[in-house]
Amino acid sequence: MNNKFSSKIEKVRIKKMKHKLILTFFILLLSTTDISATDGALFKFNLYQEDPASGDKVLLYVDSTEVEENTIISGFIGPFSVELELTEIDSVKVHFLIHLITLGPKAENHAKTYAVEYGLPARIDDINGKNDTKYIFDIIPLKKIDIDSSRCRYNHRQKEDFTFQPTANFDIYYVPSTLADFFYDSIKELLETNFRKYKAKFNLNMPGKTLIYVPPCPIHSVIWDMRFGMATDPTRNTSFAIYNKDITTVDPFIATHTVILRTYGYSAPFLAEGFSNYFSFAIYDMKKIIAENNEIAIEPLLSTYQYYTADPRETDKIATTFVKYLIDQYHFDRFMEVYKLADDLNLHESIETTYGKDIKTLEAEWKNYIDTVQVNLQDYGFYASFAEMMMDYPLAHEYNLERLKQSPTPNDSLSAKNSLKRSAYFTGNYYYAADLCRELLTFKEKDAMLWMELASYEMMNGEYDNAYNDFKKAEQLDPHNELIKFNLAFYFIINEKYDEAKEILKNNFRKGKNASAQIETRILLADMFARSSSETDREHAEKNYSEALKMYKGILQVNSSNATVYLWMGRAHLGLKDYTQAINNLHIAEFLESRPFYQGMIALWLGKAYLESGKKVQAKEYLSQVFSFASADYHQTEAKQLLNKIK
Repeated sequence: MNNKFSSKIEKVRIKKMKHKLILTFFILLLSTTDISATDGALFKFNLYQEDPASGDKVLLYVDSTEVEENTIISGFIGPFSVELELTEIDSVKVHFLIHLITLGPKAENHAKTYAVEYGLPARIDDINGKNDTKYIFDIIPLKKIDIDSSRCRYNHRQKEDFTFQPTANFDIYYVPSTLADFFYDSIKELLETNFRKYKAKFNLNMPGKTLIYVPPCPIHSVIWDMRFGMATDPTRNTSFAIYNKDITTVDPFIATHTVILRTYGYSAPFLAEGFSNYFSFAIYDMKKIIAENNEIAIEPLLSTYQYYTADPRETDKIATTFVKYLIDQYHFDRFMEVYKLADDLNLHESIETTYGKDIKTLEAEWKNYIDTVQVNLQDYGFYASFAEMMMDYPLAHEYNLERLKQSPTPNDSLSAKNSLKRSAYFTGNYYYAADLCRELLTFKEKDAMLWMELASYEMMNGEYDNAYNDFKKAEQLDPHNELIKFNLAFYFIINEKYDEAKEILKNNFRKGKNASAQIETRILLADMFARSSSETDREHAEKNYSEALKMYKGILQVNSSNATVYLWMGRAHLGLKDYTQAINNLHIAEFLESRPFYQGMIALWLGKAYLESGKKVQAKEYLSQVFSFASADYHQTEAKQLLNKIK
């Protein structure tokens, strides 16, 4: 699971577009100057379980949350869901309604209205759990607070805030025109692929569809698990995660945890959360953790309170791999015995009783399992692809590096290097990407596209002579390849050899079959025609820009999340002197794009668009941003030249 949420939550910046199809400008919600405050209260939650032997209350869980006045928030705490509505607030006390629903098989409802002074607890006791367990829940209003009501105004109970698309097993809800809307297919694939594995291995029959909400920010209608930036509520068959460019907490866990609790009932979170992560890549992480600290112990985490308060970056991996070890070594039926037997106080005893071994013995076996189990080489590629899908390019690169390190044969190494150069490019390491191309070319020296790729990276690194030579090698190997010729023409444009570039692009245009190269060829030709003093050339430029825009609009009907399409559309509109549409399209590209090469390119073209439209302050801002990304050498060079002109 994503463990970075609690440290980054206040840094989230949410970007919302109004209408993507008509390309109107989107707004940056969290940086708005229209800040308003709503009355609210800070609440603390304490969950206890009654010790059946002594009758004492044993603390299991402590957390706090902000609640706006006249707002309902809900979540899942321990063995029940919580719904709290703050109905009235003043400087002395608060009035609120609390409603609990226990997780079956025999659901109980507890509902009560309270008027409580700050610092005093409202208590619900005698909450019945599994196997005759009893829980006590304290709700303590701590103080009156002002809540910034300009931040994240979405509410999952307001139908107009969200729309949804159904999948085989889920209904996925998102805010229209936010990032989750554009990348819905990626979210769907991530959740469905993992869930199909669970269904196949554990014969899991899901009771109805799970509702998955992926807002762009932590909405105020949810009690969030601040360890991971998620929320699951099996009583309502609902889960929540955040999806934006700054932080993405969408993870298969949000679906499997909800379904597992709903299907098998409540158990100690060490078991339930570990089971929910069975198909994660925790083995890889756990090997590294134990290599650094072999003194890690299972026993302290069998206390629910210790489990919740320990470092989630470790507890998540420990619970997952220990559960995986129990299932893989002792079979699933035995695990289900302990799952059904265990509660928040007897987990230690339940494990020892079920497996007939003390915890120290099982812990030693688990560590040996971690040390000896082999990670399937294909898993590195599988999880790297999902990390890339969730825009976590450094993690994808880490997995690809390990895949190369673990590759047992030359063919495995070649395959790993192919993936690694892609993740190197996505992380902005163009020198390493070029080195990998050179290594691959020692085995594939007749691969024209690989020579072209190497030349492209060399251009990004400012190695223009090498790039030219390698483009020519690619052209010699595949003289009719339009994409190679297009990139060679681009090289000539960067080096201001416009006649050579124009000749290549005209030939491409006449013979062209490659759709992408054809559209971009039109725009590059139009850029050169537009510089001409000839009226005919300028008419050709206008025609090419217009035709390119028409073709790109057709592509957007199929894939509206393609940031490079919006980038090139912005360039075409800029060529037509339509500054409003140029800037709108470039900002949409900026909103969607997360790869550093294109982020730098978009910043450059936004700077140029603002400069041409007479907005020098904005132009300077975006041109300066080019240097904050891993931008290509030629983008940085042009940005410097333009910044010098502004000064």
